[in-house]
Amino acid sequence: MSPAITLMAADLGASFVVAQPADDHPVPMVGLHFCLLESDDVPRMKALITDALVPLGFNTLVVDLSYSGFKFQSDAKVAADPRWEKWGITAEQAREIGDLCRANGIRVVPYFNNMGHQNAQGGPDARNSLLTQYPEFLLGGPSSSPSWNSMVPEIYPIILGMIDEVIDAFGADAFHVGMDEVYRITSEDDPRTRGKDPAALFAKVVNLLHAHIVGARNCEMFMWQDTIAGWHQGETMRRVADMIPKDIVICNWDYGDRPEYPDVRWFQEKGFRVMTGSWNGAAATRSLIRYSQRNDLGNLVGHLYTNWETSYCRSHHLRAALLGEGDQGALPAPSRGVAEAILDTVELLQPGPRYSIDVTTPSTRGMLLTDESVTLRASINEDGVYGSTYTAVVASLVLYRETGEIVRTIGEVRSTDEAPTEFSIDLSPGTYRLRLRGAATRADGSREEFSCGGPELRLVSGDVEAALLAADLERHAPLLPLIDAPPSEGRALLTVSAADLLPTLSANNAGWLSGGHPSAEPLAVGVVFPGATASQPGDQCSITASVDVPDFTGRLHAQLFRADGYSNPEWPGYRFYQLLVDDDVVWEEDVTFEETEYWVDVDITDAARPNESTELTLRIVDRQGVGHYGTASLLGPVLLIELP
Repeated sequence: MSPAITLMAADLGASFVVAQPADDHPVPMVGLHFCLLESDDVPRMKALITDALVPLGFNTLVVDLSYSGFKFQSDAKVAADPRWEKWGITAEQAREIGDLCRANGIRVVPYFNNMGHQNAQGGPDARNSLLTQYPEFLLGGPSSSPSWNSMVPEIYPIILGMIDEVIDAFGADAFHVGMDEVYRITSEDDPRTRGKDPAALFAKVVNLLHAHIVGARNCEMFMWQDTIAGWHQGETMRRVADMIPKDIVICNWDYGDRPEYPDVRWFQEKGFRVMTGSWNGAAATRSLIRYSQRNDLGNLVGHLYTNWETSYCRSHHLRAALLGEGDQGALPAPSRGVAEAILDTVELLQPGPRYSIDVTTPSTRGMLLTDESVTLRASINEDGVYGSTYTAVVASLVLYRETGEIVRTIGEVRSTDEAPTEFSIDLSPGTYRLRLRGAATRADGSREEFSCGGPELRLVSGDVEAALLAADLERHAPLLPLIDAPPSEGRALLTVSAADLLPTLSANNAGWLSGGHPSAEPLAVGVVFPGATASQPGDQCSITASVDVPDFTGRLHAQLFRADGYSNPEWPGYRFYQLLVDDDVVWEEDVTFEETEYWVDVDITDAARPNESTELTLRIVDRQGVGHYGTASLLGPVLLIELP
C-alpha cells in the first residue's frame, strides 16, 4: 500500500480528504501482547517467537514492560529501585528481541502503562518503580490500578525519557502507551485536579505523549480504548475521541462472547484505525474477529491476542500450549486458553490476495481540485498475504457511502492485468469508502471470496484554507459550549464577538490558516499552524479590533477565550499567545502550557482609558522558528468587564 495521504480541495468549490493506512506496518496486523518480567524470560521468549509465532504468521509483538519488566537507566531514582536485582530485562536483551523479530518479519512494539495500572510485580498493592521512587506523583485509585497525577509537570520529562529508552533499546518504530483501566483522573483530595474535566485531562496526556512519540520520535502510537469508551469514568469520556489525533492505533480489547462489539465500529467512525484484542476464550475471540470483519469500515488493521496473569503465565508456557508439547494439563489455564484462541482463530486473519487502491489525482497543498475527476488506480495480485498464493483473482472496485450503502461498482480488477487498472469518477459532496470485493482460487482449487478495505474519500465544501481549518479544529467541538460560559463576576461593558474580530485577521506567514469556527455561525476565531511546516522567529497571526471603551470607575478587565488542547512541557519558549492594548503587550502565555481554564482574565486598567478608542489585538507569535509544531487554536470572543 502507498503511504498515508491526506488530499483536500482546491481554492474554489468543494474539496475532499483521502486517507489510508500508512505503509509502516503490515495489514492486517496479527499480534501477540506478552509481558516480560526478568532476564530468564528472554531465551524463552526467543523460542516462542521462532518456534510458534513465526510459523503461525504473526507479524506484530507487543512487549509489555509495565510490571517491572525493564531495567530503566534514564532516570537515576527509577534506576535505583532495588527490584532491578531480580526483575527486568536489560537494554542489550531488548535489542536481541528486537533484532530477532525484525529478522523474522515481526514488528516489535514496546509497551508500558501510563496514568493507570501503575502497580507492579510483587503483590496487589505493589507500585511500579516510578511511583515507588516518586510517591508524590501518585493520584490514587484502586490498589489493582493506581494512577499517576497528570497535573504534576515534573512527571513528564521522566516518562518521556523512559519511553525514549525502550524505543531505542528495542530499535522500535512504534510504542504502546497503555492507558487502560484508568479509574481515577481527578480527585477531590487533590487541589490540582479537583473540579477539573477528566476528559480534558486525559486528552491532555494523550496529546502530550503523541507529540513526543509521533511528533518528536516519528514512531506510531498504540493505546487501549476502554478509558475513552467510558467504561470507567462514564459517557463523558467519549468526548476524548474528538480531542486527540486520529493516527493513533486504538487497541479495542473485549474478552466477552457477545453478538455485538459496537466500539469497534464507533472508533472507526471517529476516524481511528482499530486493532481488536482478545484474551483466553476461543469463542469470544472468534465472535470479536467475525464482528469486526463484518463491520470493517476501512480502518480495521488487525487483531491482538493478549496474555495476562503474568506472575505464572510465561512465554515457555504459551509456546508449549501452542505446540502441544508436554503435559498440557499442567500448564496454567490462561496460557492454554490463549493458545486455544490463537489456534482456533488465527486463520481468520488471513484475508486474501495482496492489493492496492491508490488515489493518483494531483493535489494542490494536499488538496484535490473539485473540478477534476478523481483518478483511482487499483491492482490485485495472486500473491497472498503471509505466503499464500492464488490463481484467477477477480475483484470489483466498489464505492460505499459512510453508512455502508453501496453507491456503485466502479469497475473490475484482475490479477492477470499487466498494470494497475485506472478509473476516473466524479463525486458529489459526502463521505465515501472504497473496497475491492471478489473471489480467488487457492492452490488446492477451492474458491474463496474476499473483501479488502481501501481509502476513504471525503468531499467537503469550502476553499482550501476553510477545508484544512475545519479539519484541524474538529477536535475542539466539545469546547464550543464553554464560549457561552464566561466568568460571571463583574459588570459587562462590551463584547467583541468572533464576527467583530474576523474582518481584521492577518498573517505574515503563508503557513497560518485562520477563519471563523464553526464556519456557518462563528463562535470563535480558529487559528491553525499545520505540522511539518517551517516558521521563522516573529511569524505571527493577529486579530485587531478597534473599540470605544465605555465609561468605568473601577478596574477594567479584558476576559478572552482561548483554547488549543495542546500541552507539551518539553517544548516551551516557541509559540505564544499575546493580548495587546494599543501595541503594548498586557498578557502573554506559552501555547505549550496546559489550559486549566479556558477563559483568561487580564487587568487592562492602566492600558486603556474610558470613553476613548482603543485597539485590542489578539496575537499568536513564534518567538523561535519551528519545523514541526502544529497547533490548532480557538481565540475570542473578548469581553470588557468592570470590577471593583
